Amino acid sequence: MNKLDLPYNPANLKNAQERQAYARLQQLKTFFESGRASAAPPGGSGGSAADKQRWKYQRVLGYGGNGVAAKFRIFEGPDDDHHRDVAVKVQLRDWRSSGLREEKRIMRPVRPATRKQRKLRKDLTPRELEEKKRRWDYNPNPPPPPPPRGAGGEVPDSQKDYIVMDYVPNGDLRTLIAKVNEEDTKFPDRVLWSFFMCLVKQCIGLAYYPRKFHPDRRLDDRDLDERIPPDQQKWRWKNMIHFDYDPLNIFVDNIDGTPEHLVVPKLKLADFGLAGEVKSQKRERRLAKWNFYAPEQFGSEWDFLPAERNGANICNEPVAGNYSIHTNIWCIGQVMFCLMTRRWPLQPPVAGGFKFPILPGNPDIITYGGTLFNGHWEDIDRDLRMVVSLCLAHNPTDRPTLEWLHGYIQGMLATPYRFVGQDDNTIYSWFQNQVLGAPT
Repeated sequence: MNKLDLPYNPANLKNAQERQAYARLQQLKTFFESGRASAAPPGGSGGSAADKQRWKYQRVLGYGGNGVAAKFRIFEGPDDDHHRDVAVKVQLRDWRSSGLREEKRIMRPVRPATRKQRKLRKDLTPRELEEKKRRWDYNPNPPPPPPPRGAGGEVPDSQKDYIVMDYVPNGDLRTLIAKVNEEDTKFPDRVLWSFFMCLVKQCIGLAYYPRKFHPDRRLDDRDLDERIPPDQQKWRWKNMIHFDYDPLNIFVDNIDGTPEHLVVPKLKLADFGLAGEVKSQKRERRLAKWNFYAPEQFGSEWDFLPAERNGANICNEPVAGNYSIHTNIWCIGQVMFCLMTRRWPLQPPVAGGFKFPILPGNPDIITYGGTLFNGHWEDIDRDLRMVVSLCLAHNPTDRPTLEWLHGYIQGMLATPYRFVGQDDNTIYSWFQNQVLGAPT
């Protein structure tokens, strides 16, 4: 049990951050359990949290220098039979957070959702809804400043910033990799290919927002998945780059009964705090996590750029600052490297020339994935290692496209002989008993 969920004892909270997180958690519990939450989370049944939903705190999920996350159970009726679990994220120091508001703004177009959820807008606080209505009315005036705090410096309920997300019970990919290592096993090839498809679909969702491109986006009560639109619509693609793509921000859901996730759980991308739509003329060394920088960030090409880095004089630079779909593809290559090797990417990155017979002409490409062919990973599907190495190419134009990746992986998953000894029962048992059921 996390120390923040233990009965209060100053001896357990040894530093200022832990004491601050404990106090914040108590505020969070009081706010939601009292029914004061001003908006139901995505998927709510309508009405206010106070009149149709009861929130019950479950446990703290984590805390750090920037925020606190906690699990709540929402009861959506007079009895306890109908409920669902959600995760709530708040800023550590204050109820107001421009960072959380920006993250919510970025998440809305890329998050798959039903038409009902989009129509009800249950993830908007009253202030955010008012701002949206103001944009609809083409009012050029900026939104009014936040009202003053109430007595005692309390932020009004309608001004509190928080994010409510689906609770994903199996933790993040880092935890899953740790469990696989502790059980002294490895990810079966079928699981790796399936996870790879999930990651590619996440990239598709970042480029082609389901709420803008899905053919069923105007129909009621349909789940919108990620898909590549017809060619005549691709020109509307979005240059949304995540910038924080790593196993800590990818969560492992339950199996959902669909053909793709009958025995292998779905992966969900989270934490859009650094994400944004990047313009081609903006060349900056953007933030990311150590070990997960792309060549667009760490490449030596930066040494040859002019001092003025935002303008037409560098917008055609092929590597440095050239953030686009290929940057997200590099990142999923790094995540696949972690899954295959069960360790973090190499630092410093080691590049080398490598032949790719899976491509026409067997081209020689500079890649950072050559480590996968050093003799230590021969028990992993060679084609999988080759495609991941291709995602880790230095030059963005050498990396595969989303269309190519989706088609290639789909073909691999549809080839049963590749997965001898990895039938549904075997994979299901491996996940549920040997990995997910293992002690943390």
